[in-house]
Amino acid sequence: MMNDNISEKTKLSVCIPVYQQKELLVRCLDSLMHQTFTNFEVIITDDSSSDIIANYISSISTKFPIKYFKNEIPLGSPANWNESLKHANGNYIKMMHQDDWLAKEDALEKFVAALDNNSDCDFAFAQCSDVVANKITPPRSNVKDSFEKWKSDKSVMLTYNLIGDPSTTIFRNYLGIWFDEKMKWCVDYDFYLMMYEKNSNIVLIDETLVFIGVHEGQVTNSVINDAQVVVYENIRLINKHHFTTLHLKQFDFFWRMIRKYQINSTDKINLIAKEEVVPKFFLKMINVQKNIPKQLLNNGFISKALMWLTYVTN
Repeated sequence: MMNDNISEKTKLSVCIPVYQQKELLVRCLDSLMHQTFTNFEVIITDDSSSDIIANYISSISTKFPIKYFKNEIPLGSPANWNESLKHANGNYIKMMHQDDWLAKEDALEKFVAALDNNSDCDFAFAQCSDVVANKITPPRSNVKDSFEKWKSDKSVMLTYNLIGDPSTTIFRNYLGIWFDEKMKWCVDYDFYLMMYEKNSNIVLIDETLVFIGVHEGQVTNSVINDAQVVVYENIRLINKHHFTTLHLKQFDFFWRMIRKYQINSTDKINLIAKEEVVPKFFLKMINVQKNIPKQLLNNGFISKALMWLTYVTN
């Protein structure tokens, strides 16, 4: 642990859960070194099996205090995220994944201002740009419109993560909201929905303040084709946030999910759902799809027509 003499008046805690990959952490910390806002601490919780991160932290000097914690037993994602939150002393919490970094020198200043200037707001997020193979992609053009819709209809977040990576967020440090440790795929959607349900007055900082590092080693890439993760977590999300009806686009989203993972029986979906109750519209989709030859179901036009008919009769 270094620079552990933290002032009780710390405004912001930047929480960085890490696992190996020192070079990613170097980039993240470098972006923090150049910030115009300076009243912040950095919390690093380390899931690494080696001492590569610990050795790096002990070798550097920073303008901000760092509190470093090595997990005796690797916690995994997102338990390590929660571990970092537990050590935060700041009035506000800014999540940063080690593969992401701040896009501008005044990024933290603007994040903090979003909460300072909106006393009735507990949670804010900024626009971001993905960085793939060192190329910066344009920010998504529909975030602002989707955000306006989400204000009056929380189900928008059910099938579209308009906020993106947790690195785009900042929130007050008294909310008692944690990342669901039963999730990996939908964990960010779920967290944002819990924030919304606690206080739907959320602020969008309509400016790109964070770069999201996209690479093959990310957890989501390891589970994207695993129905035991993706389908289970979507069922958990639906139940947890009490979604009982779907719009047509959402119905189509889950129709394609059932088709993709070839869930063709109630026994199979019950096995995937584990302790969760399978939503009725899932059962309806399965009962229709199981009677359709695979060749026809994979035909986009036929599948779309069947989906629409199922939706209407649902």
